[in-house]
Amino acid sequence: MSIKKQLRQRWYNLSFRGKLTLLLVIGAVLPVIVATQGLVTVLQSELIQNLQNRLRIQSNILQGKLDHLRSNEEREAQNLASIVESQQWSLNRPEQVAVLRNLISNYIALNSKESFYIITNAQGESVAQYIQKVQEDFSTYPPLPGEDFKKTEFRSVSLPTGIKLGDISIVKDALLYQRRFSGVELFKSEWLKRLGLEQQAAIGVRTQPIQGLSQAQRPFPRGTYDIDDGKMGLVTLAVYPIRIQGKLEGTTIVGTVLNRNYELVDQLQQETKTGTSALSARDWRVSATTPAADGKTRAIGTRISREVAEKVLNDKQIFSGFVNVAGLTRFSLYKPLYDHQQTLEPNAVKPIGILSVGVSNAQVQTTLNTLRLAGWGIGVGIGILAGLAAIPIAQAVSNPLRRLTNYTQQVGKGDLTTKVELTEAQDEIAKLLASFYTMTKNLNSLIRQVQQSGVQITTSTTHIASSGKELEATLDQQIASTNQVAATAKKIADTSFQLVQTMEAVEQASQVTAAAAGTSQIDLMYMGNSISQLVTGTKIISTKLAMIGEEADNINSIIITITKVAAQTNLLSLNAAIEAEKAGEYGKGFAVVAREIRSLADQTAVATLDIENMVKQMQAAVSTGVTEMDKFTTQVEYYAADVKNISTKLETIIEQVQALSPQFQQVSVGMETQSDGAQQISEAIQQLTEVSEKTATSLESINAAIWQLNDAVVDLRQEISHFQVTDG
Repeated sequence: MSIKKQLRQRWYNLSFRGKLTLLLVIGAVLPVIVATQGLVTVLQSELIQNLQNRLRIQSNILQGKLDHLRSNEEREAQNLASIVESQQWSLNRPEQVAVLRNLISNYIALNSKESFYIITNAQGESVAQYIQKVQEDFSTYPPLPGEDFKKTEFRSVSLPTGIKLGDISIVKDALLYQRRFSGVELFKSEWLKRLGLEQQAAIGVRTQPIQGLSQAQRPFPRGTYDIDDGKMGLVTLAVYPIRIQGKLEGTTIVGTVLNRNYELVDQLQQETKTGTSALSARDWRVSATTPAADGKTRAIGTRISREVAEKVLNDKQIFSGFVNVAGLTRFSLYKPLYDHQQTLEPNAVKPIGILSVGVSNAQVQTTLNTLRLAGWGIGVGIGILAGLAAIPIAQAVSNPLRRLTNYTQQVGKGDLTTKVELTEAQDEIAKLLASFYTMTKNLNSLIRQVQQSGVQITTSTTHIASSGKELEATLDQQIASTNQVAATAKKIADTSFQLVQTMEAVEQASQVTAAAAGTSQIDLMYMGNSISQLVTGTKIISTKLAMIGEEADNINSIIITITKVAAQTNLLSLNAAIEAEKAGEYGKGFAVVAREIRSLADQTAVATLDIENMVKQMQAAVSTGVTEMDKFTTQVEYYAADVKNISTKLETIIEQVQALSPQFQQVSVGMETQSDGAQQISEAIQQLTEVSEKTATSLESINAAIWQLNDAVVDLRQEISHFQVTDG
């Protein structure tokens, strides 16, 4: 048996009290579960919102620290520029530059928190400088910060002056626009190398686990963003122009390399006591309290996931949510960082880095689990209280039903003398008890009446059965008579139907004959017309042949003329030949011509004789054709007269045949009417026979039903005898 069937059977076997208790508990607990789940969901949403607000505050604090650092650099750059401008020192005179270097040394002795202090000439070359780098082992990744805050320690970098800085974008813009600029800038490794700070910035691209991560959780492929192969520097600096007597003499530059400089992020962690933070050059972390995948070192050198970089660097938007950070899931907030170009092109500028803060997923889940436990603890407590309250309620409801069940079992055994105990309650169960009392009372009266009516029904069924037998015999005789009449009517109907078919065939034949005769009459008419046209044509041919004979006579006269011309030509050529002989040597050419003319005249004479013979033959043939055409015309005229006589006689026959068709149609209609009447009589008798047979069958069924009723009454009396009823 399947689990579903077992559960269904257990539910069926459970008492009403158990079912009611279970339903009450479910009815109380289910809303609690829904409400608890809703409460937990709301609390989770509020927790996430609070986390976002807290991270937003922390990001603003870190942004404020960056801005404060940049403001200090602006102030110090301005102070240095003011000192140079107040002394009216020329940055091109060596003795004054030497004094300026001593001035910077004294100034740095009082305040040396930044990575470099530089004074340049108008060409962007350093004339005085103080440079220092973080004192750290650059060959390893630093450990996570401890509980105590430590300030960044530096060691100085000794370099000769004349460092070319004019190609750095912020310095170039300060010299070009002769105004101060400050910002968070990206420094190429070659610029940092000029300052001796390339080792501090060269963190490299750190390997981070991506197994099992989606494309969105992984970083972009290397090379998507230019980080100078892990050597790019993220620098905050300020550049201030130096003007002496209105002329640009140079600049003062104060800046801090943020690579491996953890003072800002460590301060934030000490102040907030929660969460982590990081600063990134594009998608590459250069300063962080965020742990790497090993859980021991800072996550510098790691890269930000694709989904974050795409939204912050490409779309210039803030991102917050659960993300993968160096192989670990954290709830983080990311903001874009901009360089000094934001003051020049605020709409077209693109982010150069990212500021991020976050908390570990374990912290978030711990808080969420605490909320869930609290919510479900309250829900379970309410469910237990609801279960304890449901038991007495179910018992109070089920007790009257249990008494009612006992009463119905007594009635089911046939004891209608059982008395129902009514109560004064007005609820549905009390009304059900009252209705049950009324039902047993009415059932008691009904069964007593059935017992009394049983004998009367038995007597009546016996009398009805006897009458039904007599009626069944009468119907059998009636069925035999109607069957004989039906057979006779069927024969009449069949004969009428055959006559109708015969008349229809005769009518169709007469119509076909009339149509054929009509067609023949038309054909004879066409034949007469054709013969008339043939007579006309033969006459025309005879006329044409006569004309051909006349033309042949004309040809004969022409041939005679041609013959005469040929004879004369022959005679002339003979005379010409004689004269040519007389001429001797001079007449030889003329003799040849005369010979050719005589030959041509002979050929013409022969041809004219042939033509004359052909013309005579043609005249004989034409004469014979004219005679034959006259005979043919006479025969055609005779045949035309015969066709006309045949057409007249055939017209008379057609009129007589067409006169027969309506008469055949009238006879056919009469036969159809007679056939329909015979068919209707046959169908009526057949229906009468069927009705009689059905009546006989019904009588048999009625007789059987009467005996069954009698048996049922006997069985009913036996069954009713089991009931115990009260008198009157």
